[in-house]
Amino acid sequence: MIDLAELTRCIESTDMERRGASDLLLGYMHDLQDILRQTKLKALVIDTFGNRVENLLREKYLLVCDAIDRRSLKNTGKSKEGIRCLLDNESQSSVVSTPSHSTHRERISIEYFEIIKPISRGAYGKVFLARKRTTEDIFAIKVCF
Repeated sequence: MIDLAELTRCIESTDMERRGASDLLLGYMHDLQDILRQTKLKALVIDTFGNRVENLLREKYLLVCDAIDRRSLKNTGKSKEGIRCLLDNESQSSVVSTPSHSTHRERISIEYFEIIKPISRGAYGKVFLARKRTTEDIFAIKVCF
């Protein structure tokens, strides 16, 4: 979680107008993917936060590419159709084609939890106190009828 927070701070502090910002953001994308793959515990917080950071990083990368396109358009005076992000094809396609972490987006089922005791019963179902087996976190789970 600390690595993820540090990486988020680095991404946030990246100056989008700086030369090489797109390469720096691509490096951060690879670092983020490494962090998400190395997570030993399938912690829901890390998965959720990591996926949100990944989406924000992609948005920032696209903004940097747009800024590079605008700069190129201003400098050359050519039409925007012929202008692309000034990166090699390999690095450009790596962000666009980076798959979502399918292993990190698995559905959570009741098997991941140990039911401790029932808390209440309502019109639509029961609420149980449960402990997640991998992280020992405590949750309230509603089971609908």
